[in-house]
Amino acid sequence: MKQLVLLLLVAACASENPKGGVSVRADGSDVVLEGDRPLRALVLDLAWDTAGGVTTIAAGPDAARMNEVKSLIAADGLHARVVLTDSRQLRLPSRGVILHTDGAIRIVDAQAADEDSAGRAIAVEVTVK
Repeated sequence: MKQLVLLLLVAACASENPKGGVSVRADGSDVVLEGDRPLRALVLDLAWDTAGGVTTIAAGPDAARMNEVKSLIAADGLHARVVLTDSRQLRLPSRGVILHTDGAIRIVDAQAADEDSAGRAIAVEVTVK
């Protein structure tokens, strides 16, 4: 987890911010990633309308191999922050269902990180659809 935090901090400060056609969208209770590049890490801020409407957040079928899927549901029961990455440095798939919840959600914000050809952390622009 420390490696992820460091990667995201460095990426946030990086001068490079490639626009690589990466987007995420909520599809009912799933989050779908669509892009032209695999990512090292993805942070999602999720919301839903009914307190207690979402109690389970897990990796979707296309991101099941990721060993770091951390979620924190806010005290109000209406928001959550989710971090997807892998401590073995596996990359997220570039397309597919990467997250599944037990209720309908919407994506409030998304941030992503990758590495450039020299292995330096870079931020990747993500479009929320």
